[in-house]
Amino acid sequence: RGYTYSERPPTRRYPLEAFLFQDKIGYCQQFSGAMALLLRMQGIPARVAAGFSPGSFNKDTGEYRVRDLDAHSWVEVYFTGIGWVTFDPTPPAAPADRAGQAPAAVANASRDSESALTRGGASPTPDRAIDTSRGSGGPGGSSDGGGPPIWVVTGALVLAALAAAGAWIAHGWRGTRSADDGIHELERALPRLGWHMSGGTTLLELERRLGRAAGPASARYVAGLRAGRFSTEGAPKTGATSTDRRVMRKELTSAGGPIARLRGFLVLPPRRPTA
Repeated sequence: RGYTYSERPPTRRYPLEAFLFQDKIGYCQQFSGAMALLLRMQGIPARVAAGFSPGSFNKDTGEYRVRDLDAHSWVEVYFTGIGWVTFDPTPPAAPADRAGQAPAAVANASRDSESALTRGGASPTPDRAIDTSRGSGGPGGSSDGGGPPIWVVTGALVLAALAAAGAWIAHGWRGTRSADDGIHELERALPRLGWHMSGGTTLLELERRLGRAAGPASARYVAGLRAGRFSTEGAPKTGATSTDRRVMRKELTSAGGPIARLRGFLVLPPRRPTA
């Protein structure tokens, strides 16, 4: 409170000290640097993260537009048992478009309080429907270009898809892996199944949200990953079981019909049973 955003703060010998006690004017580096400094002085692990905000989404092209003005820095604070949590102390007057930035998991530190995980809705990169209005030539016919019969093309595509699915499932049939592997797998799988997360979602947030929106097995699986991720040395690397993983796949795809269930097998392929 009482601090102003400006890209041209006065030049000082000690910028953060002058920002806090003298000028009270600065841009994202002053705000994030000052917050991280104050946290560290109190013994709280904190770091400054620098990069770009998500920018703005163009619905016509299905792409995000990231500009120079979207360059930004923010703060990440470590909480025992949770991990690194995003906070953004820079005021709303900043030019960077951060509408898609992750909210803070602890306290209402970020002004962007959109849900970190939502069910359904339009995907940022929606799949384009296959245009079957041209070149079908009727059952067993050929396209206008004189290519092979449509049933040959369709059969080849189906065989290729089945082969790829088989290879992917075989690749996943490897039993238990580390908690980090399970977390990375889930990060990749959720968007493909229509569950959208923001980048700063913590495992505890994800556990609670999936428990409410998907089911208890999904929450138990994420809880197992969280326990494995933050376990002490010598403890099991993951508490997530293949049973919970299998039931979680059913919970995540229950509302999408056969296509969603097939996609679930592709992005979360079966594994050897574990305890």
